[in-house]
Amino acid sequence: MHNCHIKEALEWLKKHELQEFLHHPYDLSLHYEKAAYMALIYQELGDKELTVKHTTNAKDLIEPMPNFPHKAFVLKVYKK
Repeated sequence: MHNCHIKEALEWLKKHELQEFLHHPYDLSLHYEKAAYMALIYQELGDKELTVKHTTNAKDLIEPMPNFPHKAFVLKVYKK
């Protein structure tokens, strides 16, 4: 992916906010998956500190969730 597309994707992810009415574990898992995608972008951009911050945050938030595919993805990104 071209660097400008990566930065554009990051800006869109930063705009996403969790709506207060969303409480279902599936919805929350989708939201927490966002941090894993942000971590992958920061890794691609060479920002190790933000990569670690976002992967750790995503893992900590998604661990108590049921085993949805989103959880598997976040944990895979964390291990990477």
